[in-house]
Amino acid sequence: GLPRLDTGLGAATGRVVAGVMGSASRHNYTVIGDPVNLAARLQDETKHFKVDSVIAAPTVAASGHADWFAPLGEVVVRGKTEAVAVFTLADRG
Repeated sequence: GLPRLDTGLGAATGRVVAGVMGSASRHNYTVIGDPVNLAARLQDETKHFKVDSVIAAPTVAASGHADWFAPLGEVVVRGKTEAVAVFTLADRG
């Protein structure tokens, strides 16, 4: 009887910089790098594909469980010129 909770998760794999950044008076823990930006763009694609998760192919490969994912196709995300193969979590039920 509860309302549906819609989520949107984008996942990408790669090298990032993580840590506390800022000045002595104002600082936050953050993560920056191209994989972070790609993951954010993939999260936006969840609306287009009407799925809860969009996951980049290198992340699927790194998982070692390719059978857990279903292909969605390829997308060119904002800020990129090359298409990225993307997947979503497969229905394992």
